[in-house]
Amino acid sequence: MYIGVISMKTVCSTTFRKDLFNFLKKAVRCNEVFNISSKAGSTVLMSEDSYNSLMETVYLNSIPGMAEKILDGIQTPIEDCVTYDESMWEEERVQNHSNQAGSKRP
Repeated sequence: MYIGVISMKTVCSTTFRKDLFNFLKKAVRCNEVFNISSKAGSTVLMSEDSYNSLMETVYLNSIPGMAEKILDGIQTPIEDCVTYDESMWEEERVQNHSNQAGSKRP
């Protein structure tokens, strides 16, 4: 099973500053991640999509047992999966819709 690894290209702040827009374009369009080093320290440049994906991964991994459930799901053959209509979420949606419709007064 493949689990993506973020590889960063390291550039010095002077090079980054000279070609700022090209680095931004590469981060956004190509999902490249850059480590920008300076005398004061380093910072990381990545696209907003990459950042949001990273934060979602951190959140999901903070839920006890979630990583194992995701890995189990990945390893489940497609023929063993249920359709959306067969899922408990669809049953809950239909039940909630019925309850809401029943509680409306003319």
